[in-house]
Amino acid sequence: MSWVSAFDIGTTSVKGILISKDGSIKGEKTYPLQTYYGVNGEIEQSPEEWRDGIIEICRYWMQNVKVEPEDIKAITFSGQMQDLIFASRLRVPRAILYSDTRAKSEAERINLEIHQLTEIANNPIDASSPFAKCLWMQSHQQEIYESCEAFLFSSKDYCIYELTNQLVTDPVTAATTGMMNLRKKEWQKEWLGKFEIPIAKMPDIRYPDQLAGHVTKRAAELTGFMEGTPVLSGSGDAGATTIGAGAVRENDSYLYLGTTGWAATVQKEFGESGDFMFTLSHVLPDCYISIAPLLNVGNVYLWAGKTFANGMDELEQLIAESPPGANGLFFLPYLNGERCPVNDPDAKGIFYGMTIHTKRADFARAIVEGLCYSYRQIMNLVMNDRRPASITVIGGGARSRVWCQITADVLGTEVHVPENSEYLPAVGAASNGFCYLGWVRNYEEFADRFIKADRTNVYSPLNQQIYHKGFETYEKLYPAFCLTHPPIS
Repeated sequence: MSWVSAFDIGTTSVKGILISKDGSIKGEKTYPLQTYYGVNGEIEQSPEEWRDGIIEICRYWMQNVKVEPEDIKAITFSGQMQDLIFASRLRVPRAILYSDTRAKSEAERINLEIHQLTEIANNPIDASSPFAKCLWMQSHQQEIYESCEAFLFSSKDYCIYELTNQLVTDPVTAATTGMMNLRKKEWQKEWLGKFEIPIAKMPDIRYPDQLAGHVTKRAAELTGFMEGTPVLSGSGDAGATTIGAGAVRENDSYLYLGTTGWAATVQKEFGESGDFMFTLSHVLPDCYISIAPLLNVGNVYLWAGKTFANGMDELEQLIAESPPGANGLFFLPYLNGERCPVNDPDAKGIFYGMTIHTKRADFARAIVEGLCYSYRQIMNLVMNDRRPASITVIGGGARSRVWCQITADVLGTEVHVPENSEYLPAVGAASNGFCYLGWVRNYEEFADRFIKADRTNVYSPLNQQIYHKGFETYEKLYPAFCLTHPPIS
């Protein structure tokens, strides 16, 4: 049997699957990753751990799943975006992750000195932008900046480099850097020259289903892949996730509940992005993805499980013990600052409405309701306050039935959870291989054939009324606290 191997290299793990021509999946495997947090807010990972995850998953396939290397016809990827990674065959420094906001002053400089950002890149430049991080490295770690072979911007770009020795990225990832012309899908050379970023160190931009290179002899020995196996450019996680959610036509929308998350909708054309939103290239060449991101999603949910319960099962039981509205308790989930709709890296989490009668279960439920209110805010942004009849929810958070039900009630819409939700970014990445090999005519056919709903959460009109009123209060909390409680230096 012939297979496409697909990897999703996220923040917490590397996930790998094998998917056959008829859509059957096997060999699901996860390799955990470590994130390094510095005393000054640094957030980094080791690219070599990403590579090691690929190697371990491949060996599992060959030794335990008994896949023959020659049966793997193409290799493709999804990966976290907005990283700054330094390709080098000598010492490989840690990658600066998308959530690292050390480059605040550099972002301010870019915004002051470039006056066509929104017209050309169509995306905001903030401290998480790779553009700003490049300037930070120029000033603070010049030796690494100058000695590296190239700059890469997605974890999957680095793994492609390890497999093929080729330096490539895709338009979805490149759109998040702040350095790509969104319409032309090419690097904005004028900007790079202005800030002395060498164009020679920028990766080639190739569409997700285009060939990046072939597995080298060295990589074949490490992984077990057959030398010469085609490796595709793949796409940044937003592109692969969008396909995995079945969002392949105009106005298709979905929510992603991962460590971080976003709300997204597909558009044929784009206007000027707001201060908090991104417009990315879609995997489909004639479409764009309008995305509003959140920094606080699954990471907050896991924190809640550790802080208010003895694990996630007990947390879900606690949530069920508190009524909709959490007995008047509200939670602003800004444990890691926030990007949208609150663009404030220094924002903090807040509980509001505690009384002598507030119970542990109310804290648990308020946390999830706060996360769902955040999604309602960004859904209103990307969909211009349009409420769809149904929406797809994917990512690790979609495994929680109680979280999905509260999402349905807060949004006032049906929530569809596809099969293999946790692995859908990898499934979406596999679509690149299907198109490359001619197994499907296009991405629409892939989504229609292989993306199926596993369950549906129907919203309660009564609960929706409670949450509609609660949302009005929630939206007032952050502005009110900013006025009454300015940051303490």
